[in-house]
Amino acid sequence: HESLEYLSSIFEKESKQRISHLQDQWHTKEGEFGSFYLNLDAGLQETLLEHFGVTIHPTKYTTYHERFLAQLDGKNEFDIFPFQTHVLYRFLLMANNNSLDTVENLPSGKLLMNLLKDSQIDYYGTGVNWSRFYVSLEMQAIPERKEIIEHAISDHKLSP
Repeated sequence: HESLEYLSSIFEKESKQRISHLQDQWHTKEGEFGSFYLNLDAGLQETLLEHFGVTIHPTKYTTYHERFLAQLDGKNEFDIFPFQTHVLYRFLLMANNNSLDTVENLPSGKLLMNLLKDSQIDYYGTGVNWSRFYVSLEMQAIPERKEIIEHAISDHKLSP
């Protein structure tokens, strides 16, 4: 119940009906941040990250309509959406669609796979599991961790 109240405070500028919808989404996602974030529109993603102190750099496409038309025109996603929101979106999209053992396909795959085995993190592909693995690599100062983010923001799939 506290998480729903907290969610209401984040999106307080939204209508009561929209807040209720967001609370339902949070509940159906069982509090899994990645799945929740992936289902938010770009404006709500910005609101959420700004609430957590992330400075969002503006793009020239500020409205839903402008972004939609830019996508239809074939513009690059990183030109349409703010980098801060979109890189997280791409990471979570990759995370929710790939098992962690697919790090094996990265250039430093053998090293990353050994570190994954040592980490005892569940290989199931979720934002939580991928984030835990990434943070464990960061805490160990493993520079190869950047390959995960590079792959997530590229147009390539992690799986072969």
